[in-house]
Amino acid sequence: MPNLAGSDTASPRSELSALRLPLVWLTLGIATFGCGGMFAVVSYIVALLSDVAKPPRGWIPVALALFGLGMAAGNTVGAYFVDKTVMKTIGGLLVFNAVVCVTLPIAAPRIPLALASLFCVGAFAVIAVALQTRFMDVAADGQALAASLNHAAFNMANAIGAFLGGMAISLGYGLSSIGHVGAFFGFWWYFDLPDLGPAGEGGAAQITLAFHFNRVQIALCGPMGLTGHWR
Repeated sequence: MPNLAGSDTASPRSELSALRLPLVWLTLGIATFGCGGMFAVVSYIVALLSDVAKPPRGWIPVALALFGLGMAAGNTVGAYFVDKTVMKTIGGLLVFNAVVCVTLPIAAPRIPLALASLFCVGAFAVIAVALQTRFMDVAADGQALAASLNHAAFNMANAIGAFLGGMAISLGYGLSSIGHVGAFFGFWWYFDLPDLGPAGEGGAAQITLAFHFNRVQIALCGPMGLTGHWR
């Protein structure tokens, strides 16, 4: 651990000042709602493998180990892209996870494809690193609070994802429906965020294909096509 001197200006008030920043709340929204899909899948993955893929019993620990290897691989490879551009990496990861989840019902009955999907879902976990970096970039003097907010947001994502995944199963859509729930989280909203000075963003931090440097745009990707602007 680096030996860093404490800040003489740090105080509870300065930490709480981060809650006044719109980009902190928007990043919190990405972590809470964008990552719920991973937990919708992971919460029921053993049941999905057992009842749909139906591998030999000894393969279940192997499948869970593959999920862990996916996390390790994602953190190794994804960290490189986080260093290059945080927001594009977050956007790419959300789309990647949504594609993996939406194809899960097709892959689930086939053991090799189910295992590959589980590895990819594990790789998505690198988004935690990207979001932590983003929180540090936009939190100004509230660095410690921002770090804790990232963990809180993932706990919320865990609860919401598992709840909605369980609801889909209980409504009779089957275990494979957790893939559709996971995809819903990935495509639910996308962000186009202006740069507030984070290093390495090159003038603008964006996830969407549209570039708007003068506003924060929230778009709910659904049939209604609702879009809000934060000028």
